Amino acid sequence: MTHEPTFITPREADRLLRWPQGRAAKAAREGRLPAITLPDGEIRFDMEKLLRFLNRSEKGAGRGGNAIARQARQAAGAACSDARILLARPPLHK
Repeated sequence: MTHEPTFITPREADRLLRWPQGRAAKAAREGRLPAITLPDGEIRFDMEKLLRFLNRSEKGAGRGGNAIARQARQAAGAACSDARILLARPPLHK
């Protein structure tokens, strides 16, 4: 049985990470967060890969830490349990 990835929009990533709207998309465009860009230019995040990336970034960042990963992990720590609730909701529309 294969696992289907769960893709989320930048707005959903911002909500999951408890960031201001637009921060996840900006970080993806700058190459600081793993994302895919669709042919029409829209950005999507594989939620599992995003959370794994943030977890690895925090562990490898040392005491000073990667600021974006450190901040995201703090939010994602609480939000990981909230992710099930987020995924159960219908997707956000523009």
